Amino acid sequence: MRFLFTIFLLSISLFASQSKVTYIGNPYQNIYKSGEHIYSRNIWDMQLYNGKIYIGAGNSSNIGPSINSGRVSVFSLNPITDKISFEYKVAEEQVNIFKVYDDILYIPGHDSTQKWEYGNFYTKYNGTWKKYRTIPNALHVYDLVKKDRTIYVALGLNHSGAIAVSKDNGYNWEIIKTKNGRVYSLFILNNKIYIDKQISKKNKTTRIKKIKNKILYISAKKHNDHQSLPNKLFIAKEINNKIISINIKLPTNNIPRDILVRNDNIFILTSKTIKNKTEIKVLKYRYNIFNKYKEIISFKYDTFARSFEEVNGNFYFGMGCEIKNPNKWSLKELNQSCGNILKVRG
Repeated sequence: MRFLFTIFLLSISLFASQSKVTYIGNPYQNIYKSGEHIYSRNIWDMQLYNGKIYIGAGNSSNIGPSINSGRVSVFSLNPITDKISFEYKVAEEQVNIFKVYDDILYIPGHDSTQKWEYGNFYTKYNGTWKKYRTIPNALHVYDLVKKDRTIYVALGLNHSGAIAVSKDNGYNWEIIKTKNGRVYSLFILNNKIYIDKQISKKNKTTRIKKIKNKILYISAKKHNDHQSLPNKLFIAKEINNKIISINIKLPTNNIPRDILVRNDNIFILTSKTIKNKTEIKVLKYRYNIFNKYKEIISFKYDTFARSFEEVNGNFYFGMGCEIKNPNKWSLKELNQSCGNILKVRG
Protein backbone atom coordinates (compact mmCIF):
# COMPACT_ATOMS: atom_id res chain seq x y z
CA MET A 1 0.00 0.00 0.00
CA ARG A 2 1.18 3.52 -0.74
CA PHE A 3 0.17 6.88 0.70
CA LEU A 4 0.78 10.16 -1.16
CA PHE A 5 1.50 13.62 0.19
CA THR A 6 2.84 16.78 -1.44
CA ILE A 7 5.66 19.17 -0.48
CA PHE A 8 5.07 22.66 -1.86
CA LEU A 9 7.88 25.06 -2.69
CA LEU A 10 8.20 27.92 -0.23
CA SER A 11 11.35 29.62 -1.43
CA ILE A 12 13.53 29.58 -4.51
CA SER A 13 17.10 30.67 -5.08
CA LEU A 14 17.62 31.30 -8.80
CA PHE A 15 20.75 31.07 -10.90
CA ALA A 16 21.21 34.48 -12.43
CA SER A 17 22.39 33.76 -16.00
CA GLN A 18 22.63 31.22 -18.79
CA SER A 19 25.21 28.52 -18.00
CA LYS A 20 28.14 28.06 -20.39
CA VAL A 21 27.72 24.84 -22.37
CA THR A 22 30.57 22.85 -23.93
CA TYR A 23 29.93 20.18 -26.56
CA ILE A 24 31.99 17.03 -25.84
CA GLY A 25 30.87 14.66 -28.60
CA ASN A 26 28.24 12.18 -29.77
CA PRO A 27 29.58 8.64 -29.24
CA TYR A 28 26.72 6.88 -31.05
CA GLN A 29 26.54 9.12 -34.13
CA ASN A 30 28.67 6.78 -36.25
CA ILE A 31 26.64 3.74 -35.14
CA TYR A 32 23.11 5.14 -35.44
CA LYS A 33 23.86 7.52 -38.27
CA SER A 34 20.61 9.05 -39.49
CA GLY A 35 16.88 8.77 -40.04
CA GLU A 36 14.90 6.66 -37.59
CA HIS A 37 18.11 5.33 -36.03
CA ILE A 38 18.68 8.69 -34.33
CA TYR A 39 16.26 7.46 -31.65
CA SER A 40 18.78 4.79 -30.60
CA ARG A 41 21.28 7.53 -29.69
CA ASN A 42 19.18 8.33 -26.59
CA ILE A 43 21.53 8.43 -23.62
CA TRP A 44 19.42 6.39 -21.22
CA ASP A 45 21.91 6.49 -18.36
CA MET A 46 25.28 7.89 -17.28
CA GLN A 47 27.19 6.44 -14.33
CA LEU A 48 30.35 7.58 -12.58
CA TYR A 49 32.58 4.62 -11.77
CA ASN A 50 36.28 4.63 -10.83
CA GLY A 51 36.86 8.12 -12.21
CA LYS A 52 35.08 7.67 -15.55
CA ILE A 53 31.50 8.25 -16.70
CA TYR A 54 29.91 5.25 -18.41
CA ILE A 55 27.34 5.89 -21.14
CA GLY A 56 24.53 3.67 -22.44
CA ALA A 57 22.16 3.93 -25.43
CA GLY A 58 20.28 1.67 -27.92
CA ASN A 59 16.56 0.85 -28.16
CA SER A 60 14.64 -2.24 -27.07
CA SER A 61 11.21 -1.22 -28.34
CA ASN A 62 9.34 -3.45 -30.80
CA ILE A 63 7.37 -0.49 -32.17
CA GLY A 64 8.23 3.04 -33.20
CA PRO A 65 11.55 4.11 -34.75
CA SER A 66 14.79 2.11 -34.79
CA ILE A 67 13.35 -1.04 -33.21
CA ASN A 68 15.67 -3.54 -31.48
CA SER A 69 18.93 -1.76 -32.27
CA GLY A 70 21.47 -3.97 -30.47
CA ARG A 71 24.07 -5.13 -29.94
CA VAL A 72 24.97 -1.96 -28.02
CA SER A 73 28.36 -0.40 -27.44
CA VAL A 74 29.19 0.99 -24.02
CA PHE A 75 31.38 4.09 -23.96
CA SER A 76 33.22 5.88 -21.17
CA LEU A 77 34.14 9.53 -20.76
CA ASN A 78 37.35 10.56 -19.02
CA PRO A 79 36.51 13.83 -17.20
CA ILE A 80 40.19 14.80 -16.99
CA THR A 81 40.61 14.89 -20.78
CA ASP A 82 36.92 14.89 -21.82
CA LYS A 83 37.80 12.07 -24.24
CA ILE A 84 35.14 9.48 -25.03
CA SER A 85 36.35 5.89 -25.55
CA PHE A 86 34.79 2.56 -26.51
CA GLU A 87 34.57 0.15 -23.57
CA TYR A 88 32.60 -2.97 -24.36
CA LYS A 89 29.72 -4.35 -26.46
CA VAL A 90 26.76 -6.03 -24.77
CA ALA A 91 24.41 -8.58 -26.37
CA GLU A 92 21.41 -6.35 -25.61
CA GLU A 93 19.10 -4.10 -27.59
CA GLN A 94 19.52 -1.30 -25.05
CA VAL A 95 21.70 -0.28 -22.12
CA ASN A 96 19.09 1.26 -19.87
CA ILE A 97 20.76 1.47 -16.47
CA PHE A 98 24.08 1.05 -14.66
CA LYS A 99 24.50 0.11 -11.01
CA VAL A 100 27.55 0.15 -8.70
CA TYR A 101 27.96 -2.15 -5.69
CA ASP A 102 31.15 -3.18 -3.87
CA ASP A 103 33.34 -1.41 -6.43
CA ILE A 104 31.73 -3.42 -9.26
CA LEU A 105 29.93 -1.83 -12.20
CA TYR A 106 26.79 -3.77 -13.19
CA ILE A 107 24.66 -3.63 -16.35
CA PRO A 108 21.33 -5.52 -16.18
CA GLY A 109 20.60 -7.25 -19.50
CA HIS A 110 17.65 -5.11 -20.57
CA ASP A 111 16.68 -7.08 -23.70
CA SER A 112 18.98 -9.85 -24.91
CA THR A 113 19.77 -10.22 -28.61
CA GLN A 114 20.10 -13.96 -27.98
CA LYS A 115 17.60 -16.78 -27.40
CA TRP A 116 15.22 -16.66 -24.45
CA GLU A 117 16.62 -19.57 -22.45
CA TYR A 118 18.70 -17.21 -20.32
CA GLY A 119 18.94 -13.53 -19.51
CA ASN A 120 22.17 -11.68 -18.92
CA PHE A 121 23.95 -9.23 -16.73
CA TYR A 122 27.42 -7.74 -17.10
CA THR A 123 30.12 -6.53 -14.74
CA LYS A 124 33.31 -4.53 -14.84
CA TYR A 125 35.73 -5.15 -12.00
CA ASN A 126 39.47 -4.45 -11.75
CA GLY A 127 39.41 -3.24 -15.36
CA THR A 128 37.86 -6.46 -16.76
CA TRP A 129 34.42 -6.87 -18.32
CA LYS A 130 32.49 -10.11 -17.80
CA LYS A 131 29.18 -11.40 -19.13
CA TYR A 132 26.91 -13.66 -17.05
CA ARG A 133 24.37 -15.54 -19.14
CA THR A 134 22.82 -17.38 -16.22
CA ILE A 135 19.28 -16.12 -15.42
CA PRO A 136 16.72 -18.76 -16.56
CA ASN A 137 13.94 -17.67 -18.95
CA ALA A 138 14.66 -13.97 -18.44
CA LEU A 139 13.60 -12.07 -21.55
CA HIS A 140 14.31 -8.80 -19.76
CA VAL A 141 16.53 -8.01 -16.78
CA TYR A 142 15.27 -4.54 -15.96
CA ASP A 143 17.00 -3.76 -12.67
CA LEU A 144 19.57 -5.09 -10.22
CA VAL A 145 20.18 -4.41 -6.53
CA LYS A 146 22.64 -5.99 -4.15
CA LYS A 147 22.22 -6.47 -0.42
CA ASP A 148 25.10 -7.91 1.57
CA ARG A 149 26.35 -10.67 -0.77
CA THR A 150 23.00 -11.39 -2.44
CA ILE A 151 22.01 -10.10 -5.89
CA TYR A 152 18.36 -9.42 -6.75
CA VAL A 153 17.16 -8.72 -10.29
CA ALA A 154 13.81 -7.49 -11.67
CA LEU A 155 12.57 -9.63 -14.54
CA GLY A 156 10.19 -9.71 -17.43
CA LEU A 157 9.43 -13.33 -18.29
CA ASN A 158 7.44 -14.52 -21.31
CA HIS A 159 4.03 -14.14 -19.67
CA SER A 160 4.77 -12.77 -16.19
CA GLY A 161 7.13 -10.90 -13.93
CA ALA A 162 9.54 -12.19 -11.33
CA ILE A 163 12.41 -11.49 -8.98
CA ALA A 164 15.50 -13.64 -9.30
CA VAL A 165 17.81 -14.10 -6.30
CA SER A 166 21.43 -15.23 -6.39
CA LYS A 167 23.64 -15.92 -3.37
CA ASP A 168 26.72 -16.94 -5.38
CA ASN A 169 27.46 -13.76 -7.35
CA GLY A 170 25.11 -14.53 -10.22
CA TYR A 171 25.95 -18.10 -11.16
CA ASN A 172 22.75 -19.71 -9.85
CA TRP A 173 19.31 -18.19 -9.32
CA GLU A 174 16.06 -18.74 -7.49
CA ILE A 175 13.11 -17.41 -9.50
CA ILE A 176 10.20 -15.93 -7.52
CA LYS A 177 7.22 -15.09 -9.75
CA THR A 178 5.13 -12.03 -8.94
CA LYS A 179 1.62 -10.81 -9.72
CA ASN A 180 0.54 -7.83 -11.84
CA GLY A 181 2.97 -8.23 -14.72
CA ARG A 182 6.65 -7.52 -15.23
CA VAL A 183 8.87 -6.14 -12.49
CA TYR A 184 10.67 -3.03 -13.75
CA SER A 185 12.53 -1.87 -10.66
CA LEU A 186 13.67 -2.87 -7.17
CA PHE A 187 14.70 -0.93 -4.10
CA ILE A 188 15.82 -1.50 -0.53
CA LEU A 189 14.26 0.18 2.49
CA ASN A 190 14.83 -0.81 6.12
CA ASN A 191 16.80 -3.88 4.94
CA LYS A 192 13.82 -5.17 2.94
CA ILE A 193 13.53 -5.67 -0.82
CA TYR A 194 10.58 -3.98 -2.52
CA ILE A 195 9.33 -4.09 -6.10
CA ASP A 196 7.95 -1.18 -8.09
CA LYS A 197 4.36 -2.49 -7.91
CA GLN A 198 4.44 -1.84 -4.15
CA ILE A 199 4.63 1.86 -5.01
CA SER A 200 2.32 1.94 -8.01
CA LYS A 201 0.57 -0.68 -10.13
CA LYS A 202 -0.15 1.92 -12.81
CA ASN A 203 3.03 3.99 -13.22
CA LYS A 204 6.66 2.95 -13.51
CA THR A 205 9.08 3.83 -10.70
CA THR A 206 12.30 5.07 -12.28
CA ARG A 207 15.65 6.65 -11.37
CA ILE A 208 15.50 5.27 -7.83
CA LYS A 209 18.19 6.66 -5.53
CA LYS A 210 18.71 5.67 -1.91
CA ILE A 211 19.44 8.42 0.60
CA LYS A 212 19.75 7.30 4.21
CA ASN A 213 16.46 5.65 5.22
CA LYS A 214 14.50 6.97 2.21
CA ILE A 215 14.40 6.72 -1.57
CA LEU A 216 13.96 9.34 -4.25
CA TYR A 217 12.28 8.32 -7.49
CA ILE A 218 10.62 9.64 -10.62
CA SER A 219 7.14 8.40 -11.44
CA ALA A 220 6.67 7.75 -15.16
CA LYS A 221 4.03 6.54 -17.59
CA LYS A 222 4.77 3.46 -19.67
CA HIS A 223 5.51 4.57 -23.24
CA ASN A 224 6.82 3.12 -26.50
CA ASP A 225 7.01 -0.49 -25.30
CA HIS A 226 9.85 -0.56 -22.71
CA GLN A 227 10.37 3.21 -22.45
CA SER A 228 8.68 5.74 -20.17
CA LEU A 229 7.52 9.35 -19.92
CA PRO A 230 8.54 10.91 -16.57
CA ASN A 231 6.09 13.18 -14.80
CA LYS A 232 6.59 13.61 -11.02
CA LEU A 233 9.33 13.51 -8.40
CA PHE A 234 8.81 11.70 -5.08
CA ILE A 235 10.60 10.91 -1.85
CA ALA A 236 9.43 7.81 0.01
CA LYS A 237 9.99 5.98 3.27
CA GLU A 238 8.76 2.76 4.82
CA ILE A 239 6.58 2.84 7.92
CA ASN A 240 5.08 -0.39 9.27
CA ASN A 241 5.62 -2.18 5.95
CA LYS A 242 3.85 0.59 4.02
CA ILE A 243 5.51 2.89 1.52
CA ILE A 244 4.74 6.55 2.23
CA SER A 245 5.43 8.71 -0.85
CA ILE A 246 5.66 12.50 -0.83
CA ASN A 247 5.44 14.47 -4.07
CA ILE A 248 8.17 17.11 -4.33
CA LYS A 249 6.80 20.03 -6.31
CA LEU A 250 9.05 21.34 -9.08
CA PRO A 251 8.98 24.69 -10.87
CA THR A 252 5.93 25.06 -13.12
CA ASN A 253 5.94 22.77 -16.19
CA ASN A 254 9.36 21.32 -15.33
CA ILE A 255 9.65 17.58 -16.03
CA PRO A 256 12.02 15.58 -13.79
CA ARG A 257 14.52 13.56 -15.83
CA ASP A 258 17.23 12.22 -13.55
CA ILE A 259 18.49 12.26 -9.94
CA LEU A 260 21.97 12.42 -8.42
CA VAL A 261 22.82 12.09 -4.73
CA ARG A 262 26.09 13.37 -3.27
CA ASN A 263 26.06 12.92 0.51
CA ASP A 264 23.29 15.27 1.74
CA ASN A 265 23.08 17.10 -1.59
CA ILE A 266 20.44 16.06 -4.10
CA PHE A 267 20.56 17.22 -7.71
CA ILE A 268 17.47 17.00 -9.92
CA LEU A 269 17.68 17.30 -13.71
CA THR A 270 14.60 18.89 -15.26
CA SER A 271 13.42 20.11 -18.65
CA LYS A 272 10.78 22.55 -19.85
CA THR A 273 9.73 23.21 -23.45
CA ILE A 274 9.70 26.89 -24.45
CA LYS A 275 8.60 27.37 -28.07
CA ASN A 276 11.21 25.57 -30.20
CA LYS A 277 13.80 25.24 -27.40
CA THR A 278 14.14 23.24 -24.22
CA GLU A 279 15.16 24.85 -20.94
CA ILE A 280 17.37 22.48 -18.98
CA LYS A 281 17.91 23.01 -15.27
CA VAL A 282 19.77 21.38 -12.40
CA LEU A 283 18.10 22.00 -9.04
CA LYS A 284 20.01 21.42 -5.81
CA TYR A 285 18.16 20.31 -2.68
CA ARG A 286 19.42 19.44 0.78
CA TYR A 287 18.37 16.22 2.44
CA ASN A 288 15.12 16.63 4.38
CA ILE A 289 14.65 20.19 3.07
CA PHE A 290 12.49 19.72 -0.01
CA ASN A 291 10.44 22.90 0.13
CA LYS A 292 13.27 25.01 -1.30
CA TYR A 293 16.07 24.55 -3.79
CA LYS A 294 18.94 26.35 -5.47
CA GLU A 295 19.04 26.49 -9.25
CA ILE A 296 22.70 25.89 -10.06
CA ILE A 297 22.53 25.33 -13.82
CA SER A 298 20.16 26.66 -16.47
CA PHE A 299 20.57 26.66 -20.25
CA LYS A 300 18.50 26.36 -23.41
CA TYR A 301 19.12 23.68 -26.03
CA ASP A 302 17.30 22.21 -29.01
CA THR A 303 16.39 19.02 -27.12
CA PHE A 304 16.16 17.75 -23.55
CA ALA A 305 18.79 16.04 -21.38
CA ARG A 306 17.70 12.51 -20.49
CA SER A 307 20.53 11.73 -18.04
CA PHE A 308 23.41 13.47 -16.26
CA GLU A 309 26.45 12.95 -14.04
CA GLU A 310 28.75 15.13 -11.94
CA VAL A 311 32.51 15.09 -11.38
CA ASN A 312 34.32 17.72 -9.29
CA GLY A 313 31.63 20.33 -9.86
CA ASN A 314 31.37 19.68 -13.61
CA PHE A 315 28.05 18.33 -14.87
CA TYR A 316 27.79 16.15 -17.97
CA PHE A 317 24.50 15.75 -19.83
CA GLY A 318 23.33 12.99 -22.16
CA MET A 319 20.82 14.37 -24.64
CA GLY A 320 17.67 12.57 -25.69
CA CYS A 321 14.71 12.70 -28.05
CA GLU A 322 11.17 11.35 -27.86
CA ILE A 323 8.15 10.53 -30.01
CA LYS A 324 4.56 11.25 -29.05
CA ASN A 325 2.94 8.16 -30.58
CA PRO A 326 5.01 5.02 -31.33
CA ASN A 327 2.37 3.85 -33.77
CA LYS A 328 2.30 7.12 -35.69
CA TRP A 329 5.60 8.95 -35.48
CA SER A 330 7.56 11.30 -37.73
CA LEU A 331 11.26 11.70 -38.48
CA LYS A 332 10.78 15.39 -37.60
CA GLU A 333 10.42 14.33 -33.94
CA LEU A 334 13.94 12.86 -33.86
CA ASN A 335 16.25 15.72 -33.00
CA GLN A 336 19.72 15.61 -34.58
CA SER A 337 21.27 16.54 -31.23
CA CYS A 338 20.03 13.31 -29.65
CA GLY A 339 23.06 11.53 -28.16
CA ASN A 340 25.15 14.68 -27.72
CA ILE A 341 27.24 14.83 -24.54
CA LEU A 342 27.44 18.31 -23.03
CA LYS A 343 29.47 19.75 -20.16
CA VAL A 344 28.54 22.61 -17.84
CA ARG A 345 30.38 23.93 -14.82
CA GLY A 346 28.06 23.94 -11.80
